[in-house]
Amino acid sequence: MSAFDHPRMIWPNQVGLFEKLLWPVMDVLSLRRKYRYQIYFLAIVLPFLALVIYQIQISYHRAKDSASTNAKNLSLVIESRIARDFEAAEHVVATMAREIDPKAMNIGYAEKFRPKVTAWLKSYVYAVSSASALRYFDVHGDRLYTSYAGESAVNISDRLFFRKLKQNPSASIVYSEVLVGRYTGRASMYIAKSVVDADGLFLGVAVTAIDLTAIQDDFKKLFVGHRGVIALRRLDDGALVVDYPSSGVSDNKPFLASPARVAILGDDLTGSMEMISPVDGVKRIYGYRPIGYMPFFVVVGLADAYYLKEWYGDVLMIGGCSLLFVAILSMIFFALARSERRRSESEADLRLSEERFRLLIQKNHAVILQIDPASGQITDANAAACHFYGWTHQELCSKRIDEINTLSPELIKQERLLALEEKRNYFIFPHRLANGDTRTVEVHSTPLNMNDRAILVSIVHDVTDRVRDEVQIEKLLAEQKAIIDSDLVGIVKVSYRHIVWVNTAFARMLGYESHELIGSPIRILHQTESESLSFSASVKEQVARNAYFRTTAQLLRKDGVLSWFDVNVGPITPGVIHESIGALVDVNARMNFESALIESEERFRIIADYTYDWEYWQGVHGDMMYVSPACERVSGYAQADFYAHPDLLGSIIHQEDKKLYDDHKQHLLTVPESDVIFRIIRKDGEIRWIAHGCRKVVTDDGRYLGLRSNDRDITDLKKAEQRARELAFFDQLTGLPNRRMLMDRLEQGLSQAKRFHRAMAVMFIDLDRFKQVNDRLGHEAGDDLLKEVARRLAGCVRAADTVARSGGDEFVVVLTEIQNPNDAILVAAKILQIIQIPVCLVGQMVDVSMSIGIALYPEGGQDDANALMRKADTAMYAIKGSGRNGYRVFEAG
Repeated sequence: MSAFDHPRMIWPNQVGLFEKLLWPVMDVLSLRRKYRYQIYFLAIVLPFLALVIYQIQISYHRAKDSASTNAKNLSLVIESRIARDFEAAEHVVATMAREIDPKAMNIGYAEKFRPKVTAWLKSYVYAVSSASALRYFDVHGDRLYTSYAGESAVNISDRLFFRKLKQNPSASIVYSEVLVGRYTGRASMYIAKSVVDADGLFLGVAVTAIDLTAIQDDFKKLFVGHRGVIALRRLDDGALVVDYPSSGVSDNKPFLASPARVAILGDDLTGSMEMISPVDGVKRIYGYRPIGYMPFFVVVGLADAYYLKEWYGDVLMIGGCSLLFVAILSMIFFALARSERRRSESEADLRLSEERFRLLIQKNHAVILQIDPASGQITDANAAACHFYGWTHQELCSKRIDEINTLSPELIKQERLLALEEKRNYFIFPHRLANGDTRTVEVHSTPLNMNDRAILVSIVHDVTDRVRDEVQIEKLLAEQKAIIDSDLVGIVKVSYRHIVWVNTAFARMLGYESHELIGSPIRILHQTESESLSFSASVKEQVARNAYFRTTAQLLRKDGVLSWFDVNVGPITPGVIHESIGALVDVNARMNFESALIESEERFRIIADYTYDWEYWQGVHGDMMYVSPACERVSGYAQADFYAHPDLLGSIIHQEDKKLYDDHKQHLLTVPESDVIFRIIRKDGEIRWIAHGCRKVVTDDGRYLGLRSNDRDITDLKKAEQRARELAFFDQLTGLPNRRMLMDRLEQGLSQAKRFHRAMAVMFIDLDRFKQVNDRLGHEAGDDLLKEVARRLAGCVRAADTVARSGGDEFVVVLTEIQNPNDAILVAAKILQIIQIPVCLVGQMVDVSMSIGIALYPEGGQDDANALMRKADTAMYAIKGSGRNGYRVFEAG
């Protein structure tokens, strides 16, 4: 029984295992269809919302922890700054109390000590960045000395800190309450210490004033955010010293209940706390810590509106995204629920449709197969398919499609996927029948979805006979088309002396498009009417005899140019003389070539005779077939000389280049062409450079005809190259090697010295007082002196050594292959002796001296060229510094 007979039993394994297990439970709870998407929705949304709330809480605690850390870090920054300033102030005050001469504290001696003490105070006042002034007050509280110039008289006997120190002179440093300066009018705090004599008698106090405005300015530099606060308080009573933002000058009112003070006194020296300020009602996180060992502590508060600002933004973003997610999820599940309802409604329609589909396929006389696109398994077939393939229904459904299709399994699978994706639905395949025959079938495949599973329904038609006929027809048409569309032969059909059809080649040969020729009279192919009539009469005469008319004639192209063609014209229908078919073959190139060939030899001779180069052509046996007149300008020998002596060129080649020329001729035996440069000796004895190029002359069929040569006089080019080399490597004034060639030779010398373990030396030479010669006698005299020095230096060394001018009045000598360091010293002494001979410049005898620095290799290490030059240069400057006119060997250290 086939699946076509039981449509509801097709592929029962399509039902998901999960749903088969879940359905009984859902039926019991009456939730299978009605509420399952609502439950799915809650199962996703509730954990998601819990996760969002948990993430917001974590973010909140992280923000608070970060604010606590920032507050404590800021309090640490403030503590380190204030502690440093206060320690410096205490040190200064202690030094003031200790170093002052007791007599200076007596008002009777004040004028005597004032200049010295005032200067001393001014030098110390800058040791404390926040100090406004340093002062001394006597036993009565009157100011004796101050670092602040122009300050009026002040008495502090009523100040509490003064009274404390007067009552207890042995007391340590005393910090005053916050006071408004009587002179400056600014809020200040004073650090004071008693000044006593040797017996401990109270003589007065040393005081530094701390400008609280400066501390407040430091607070401003720290960013504490909106409504953040910084406060410095006294540890003994909690009184405010200075704060930011400023709440005005402190009233020194005690605040014993300060939470930070209580924590510090309870041994919790540093930390943080969260509280609502009793002053402005703002909730803040406070970081606190004491100021060193001093009776102060600092509090930094960060407002929650500031440190929770980013958290509020995160909450808004997370909340918004969460709401959007829930809204989208709600829409999705709503759409799913609605789709579920629609699916239930369509199932009844689907069952009816499947029944109709089953009847349509089963009753159809066409061959129909049902195929699994994944595996290629034939899952069902109708009766027509069983009859066509010759297998029973059971046998056919047990096979895969690749067991029937004779193509490769990989190609078949690829085609199935194309059909499944609806990229192709029409195929031609070879199918094997049960009796072993192979039939060509036309397959139309359509993907269908049955019970949530994709299948391919394929309708098969036997097209074996039709395909065989189509192949034969296509072969015949291809042969005809190849003939008609040939690029080599133009074909034309003529009726009553009018063109009725042409192929593409015919139109192209005459420069037309095909549509331009069709319908035109054949007169357009000839220059004159009489010529056209004569041509037509000749054609008609042959066609009337059922024969072909053949000729080579010129026909007129569209552009007005006459071209040569081989013309063949014959009848289409025997006995019908007004219709004919013709074929053209373009022979214009051949005809033009034959004409041009006649002119070519004369043209070549004319060109060769007038060319600037010396051209000649030797035959197969070496005989001179042609020599251009330029041979006499280049070699001095006339054309007749070369015709009489074909090997004359070989005899006038320079003796040193003869082997090069012989190698060139030998090389030419294995290659089609070769080039060589050599020198010749002209008839007048002058030596000239020749660029010689030689090429074999070979016909198209490979026949050797001789050698064709070209000789060009490149003497001027060679001279220019030599001049360029001299400019690149030699000094133009002295003719000595320049610095570029010097470094090259020095590198070569070092390479040889390292390889053969030899010694060498570099001398750096500088003329003494050369500038005076230039200034006194002129630059021409200076140039003459440099040339004379170069000549003398070159005469002091061996030919293998190098003398170079490195620039200005500096020369360098490279001595290679010396036996020991003394060799270099001997050469230096010789140079100094030769140079001391006076030189005659512009009629005056001029004394010359020089300073020589010597660097030895390999003494002092394996130096490179630059290192040796630097050492020689250093030694030269050393001898210049010690008096000039001498030499010195470089010594390390």
